[in-house]
Amino acid sequence: MEAKFPDVEIRVPNMGVVGTDYFDEFMSMNNLWIFALRAKQDKRVRLKFLSCELPSELMEALKTYLEKVKHPLAIRSSGLLEDSKILSLAGVYATFMVPNNSSSFDERLEQLANSIKLIYASMFLQESKSLMASSLHTPEQEKMAVILQELVGQVNGDYYYPTFSGTALSMNYYPISYLKREDGIAHTALGFGKIIMEGDRCLRFSPRYPSILPQFYSPEAMLENSQRYFYALPLKSFETGMDSDDDDLQKLGLEVAESDGSIRDLASVLTGEDNVLRESLQYKGPRIITFANILKWKTFPLANLLVEFLKLGEEAFGSPIEAEFCVNLKGSKKPPEFCLLQMRPMASEAYRAATDVTDVPEADTVCRSGLILGNGIIDNIHDVIFVDPQAFDASRTAEIAREIEELNGEFGSSRRYLLIGPGRWGSADPWLGIPVNWKQISRAKVIVEAGLENFHIDPSFGSHFFQNVTSLRVGYFTVNPKGRGDSLDWNWLREQKIYKETAHLKWLKFDEPLTIQMDGRIGAGVILKPELG
Repeated sequence: MEAKFPDVEIRVPNMGVVGTDYFDEFMSMNNLWIFALRAKQDKRVRLKFLSCELPSELMEALKTYLEKVKHPLAIRSSGLLEDSKILSLAGVYATFMVPNNSSSFDERLEQLANSIKLIYASMFLQESKSLMASSLHTPEQEKMAVILQELVGQVNGDYYYPTFSGTALSMNYYPISYLKREDGIAHTALGFGKIIMEGDRCLRFSPRYPSILPQFYSPEAMLENSQRYFYALPLKSFETGMDSDDDDLQKLGLEVAESDGSIRDLASVLTGEDNVLRESLQYKGPRIITFANILKWKTFPLANLLVEFLKLGEEAFGSPIEAEFCVNLKGSKKPPEFCLLQMRPMASEAYRAATDVTDVPEADTVCRSGLILGNGIIDNIHDVIFVDPQAFDASRTAEIAREIEELNGEFGSSRRYLLIGPGRWGSADPWLGIPVNWKQISRAKVIVEAGLENFHIDPSFGSHFFQNVTSLRVGYFTVNPKGRGDSLDWNWLREQKIYKETAHLKWLKFDEPLTIQMDGRIGAGVILKPELG
């Protein structure tokens, strides 16, 4: 790889591993298993784990480690099920980032030890348990190791962050234009990749066709879809929080990165006089994170690097893969740095092959989409929960999420439903869609993300939410009312007998099942009305 990219420093960050045997010993010596399996409140679980002691042998090993390692650390979970080809729980367990720069050795040790305890605790939080139950696994089957990894970044004043981070997948479930699914897809953002994991605004492109940026189709779209902030690690006043990296990282405005010189190759300017996008920060106007110098002018070979790594990963794993990476652009005096953080197989999709979804008459369908995730036939869904557009209010999406959680809780472990609603599911921004977490919709087997005439949002691609959809083989339909022949029969849904209703939701229950047909080869699918299943 170095021979193909001689001007780039390519490396894997230094790391150490806390083995699963220490997890077993920690759980046993503190008698935690019964408590952890029965506990219903996440805060109680975290506090209980923090109050327990790590094995003395592990504490001695951590002291030795910290005597040698002085750089910031990413402390990551590495569960047995996280990187499974069949069921991947990647992104569910906790990750912590610590500056590891205190003048007190004991404080550094405490931060590291508490982070490990909270990673252990994250296996028993309600969302983790809910996800395991959906997959027919139990916490007792899981084994937890912890990775201590060099946190890639650069010091900029009182903060530490990489120039940009990203994820790349060798299989693209949302191809547009002339892209093919096997061309892969990447998501990149200034600073740390937390913003990508949350499904918030970042740059989405295919490494093989980096000039195709559908989210920037107009000046208005540029303003709406461009990254507006970034995450950095504060180097002062740091304290390990109980809510994973929500407390570790700080959200900063783009002006901070501009003063640091970090967005020189990432940002363009949308000038106010003529709405022209200019690739120089000398102009006045909103900063749009386009990665233009990198993707268009190739000041850094990002697209070519990703093509090579995705190809190499697929050859090594023998299956589609996903990778996480960070890049530091260090100016003219030092070579830029590309760091591969981790690589794992994408979840397997062992579905039955779907029939020809393109031949189904329009009158027979509840929904038709030319942009779906999944493959095969699901024919055991009797329930539909939908957000009626006539009752939808973008300012009340948090309330809608709570209503969905309430109805979701009424489904047993074996009964699933079809969930339909407008906007981006799982968005961290409630104005872009309904901000549900996985626990709130854990019994949904098929999800429809419906665009409305006055509320059209790009398809979801937050890694955490997207990964759950993929690993649990949840059917995912995106309906664009303006393209690809997509349709959603709202009138038919409203005509059906309502089993239960909330302020914003309607729950329908049918004697005969709906039939969901998905063709993963072409990315199209239909949902048939019950009587026609």
